Amino acid sequence: MGFTTITAQSKSDKEVKAIAKTFVQAADVQDADLLASVLYEDALQFVLFGPKVMKMTGNDFVGMIKAKKLGGTPRSTSFKHVAVEENDTASVTLQATSNEYDFIYHLNLFKHEGKWKIFTINTRVNPVNG
Repeated sequence: MGFTTITAQSKSDKEVKAIAKTFVQAADVQDADLLASVLYEDALQFVLFGPKVMKMTGNDFVGMIKAKKLGGTPRSTSFKHVAVEENDTASVTLQATSNEYDFIYHLNLFKHEGKWKIFTINTRVNPVNG
């Protein structure tokens, strides 16, 4: 893939990476409350799976995790890009891979009421053997 890994050093970079990793882990263990804790209340997710694009709200995503319709499979994660601007907005690209699927997440975050929150998620899902 054409990504360049950027090693985060600042406190904000570390905080943003922790939120992104929590986002993935919450889905992996199907912890809807943990997932909701890192999403902005009106978050949007767009998922590209093959030729199909699906749009869902953060609440829809949390509901699907809670109902065990998504997630539940551990994935390894690697950060491809982390950028924090003005200590209140950030973007993260990370890869989360299971035995079955490879997820590329592009997350946009902002600091809301003193806490980092994910407000948009663009996801590409590829079969590992495809």
